[in-house]
Amino acid sequence: MAQQVQDTLGKVKTPEEGETKIAFGNSCHYVAHNPLLIIDGKRYKTKESHKKIKIDIREIEHIVAFNPPESKKRFGRYAKYGAIYVISKKELQKAIEIFGKKDKRGLKIRKRRYREIWEVYQFNLAKSKLSDPTEN
Repeated sequence: MAQQVQDTLGKVKTPEEGETKIAFGNSCHYVAHNPLLIIDGKRYKTKESHKKIKIDIREIEHIVAFNPPESKKRFGRYAKYGAIYVISKKELQKAIEIFGKKDKRGLKIRKRRYREIWEVYQFNLAKSKLSDPTEN
């Protein structure tokens, strides 16, 4: 039985019809050290609380969190307090189409973003296989 939520207009909504977006940004509380937010290869500074970034949760394929030493090594000085990498389904499919093949020579500038998405996806895949001993 689906849990039902009554909204202010008197209509009944199920959770599937309710809010399906994630909003990234700074809360009203002061946080001194914010992680770098990267969505499909585009970097966002999370210090700016007035800029809320909304993503449909049905479009998210992977969310990878990087701890500070690894994040600074991968993404530079803006990620010195960590990084959150969000990969959407559509962008992952493009990255798999481009980098799933063996021939990776002759990358153009616009394809570098997909290379980064592919590398983060492979890192997450390898990390999950190491942490789960039941998976072959």
